[in-house]
Amino acid sequence: MDKKENRHHQQDERQTSARGGARLKLCLLLACISLYSAGCWDVLDIEKRDLITGLALDLTADGQVVLTAQLPIPKVTLPNIWTANPEDSFYTISAQGASTLEAFSHFETKTPGHVDTLKTNILLFGERVVEKGITPYLDTIARMPKFPVKSNLMIVRGDPGRLLKQEVAAAILPSFYLMYFFETPQKSGMVYPMKLWRFYYKLDSPAIDPYLPVLDYHTEEKVFLPAGLAALSGDTLAAYLSPEESKIFGLLSEEDEEVVLSTEWREGRTISIRYANNRVTYQWLPPRVIYIHMKARGYLLEETGATLPLTPSHLRQIETALADKVKSQAEELIRKLQAVNSDLIGLGRIVRAKERQKWSETYWRKLYPRLEIRVNVDFSITRSGRLN
Repeated sequence: MDKKENRHHQQDERQTSARGGARLKLCLLLACISLYSAGCWDVLDIEKRDLITGLALDLTADGQVVLTAQLPIPKVTLPNIWTANPEDSFYTISAQGASTLEAFSHFETKTPGHVDTLKTNILLFGERVVEKGITPYLDTIARMPKFPVKSNLMIVRGDPGRLLKQEVAAAILPSFYLMYFFETPQKSGMVYPMKLWRFYYKLDSPAIDPYLPVLDYHTEEKVFLPAGLAALSGDTLAAYLSPEESKIFGLLSEEDEEVVLSTEWREGRTISIRYANNRVTYQWLPPRVIYIHMKARGYLLEETGATLPLTPSHLRQIETALADKVKSQAEELIRKLQAVNSDLIGLGRIVRAKERQKWSETYWRKLYPRLEIRVNVDFSITRSGRLN
């Protein structure tokens, strides 16, 4: 019995040892697999990448697509790394083709490295592209799997490729400068950014038209400037809005931005107000009337010519003057948009909700210019003192 037990014990030890060895081999195999499968084998060094931070599309007189790209030099690719010599911070490459895809393909042949659009923050369009209809030229870019959906779209009244070649006074890439400019909260009401995803949302909706911010450049000061908005009808340029008209658009629409408005409320006395809160409601009265009710509140920023404290009677006069001005400018802007069949405000959505059986894009395009649109404005000042 002792010999049998001893043999069984030795067999158990051998089996246990074999199982332990198998587990050890398995662990070593898994470790080797993880070592070789993990890591950065497919990483491409930044020096071998051609990162596009800004892109511009324009048309020649004979309809050729001109594509211009801004590419940073690797040492200044990151926005927190500055260069002592701004002239060495970036370079641009242009290419032409019968379509955006062909122009982009020709552009790739001019670059030494792997073209990467992952950091393309800015997309500029020339006036000719938007006048002809932006969709065919934007389609290729929108289908690029890595192209940022948060890229900022803008229109330039001139050569957009030239703007990508301009330097800025700040020690930063021009494309990053523009990105920060359009995303800074303090500039709310001065600029109305348009992201790629949002542009397509509006473009694909039959009940609202998209817009594009207009970009300009000050040569002496080396800064970019907002120059109003471009109103589109579908995917085609319809009209330009001045910076003042753009403010009124922001109050009437879903943008709901804080804006600064000024008006003369007495002879020689001007006030400036910042809208702090604005509530807009829309009312559809068939067959052709829409009421826009604006209830706005704001605070006094400046009152010129004041020698005495403002009384409650003064404040009521100021509120009336502001309401009258906003009403007049809003109705004038709406008539301008109706004349070019551009529904930036999205009034089509109000009518569609009530007229679903009649609704179609063709129905709305015919009805919109003939609508009677009335605006009512109720304005109240919530803060008027110098220190309150």
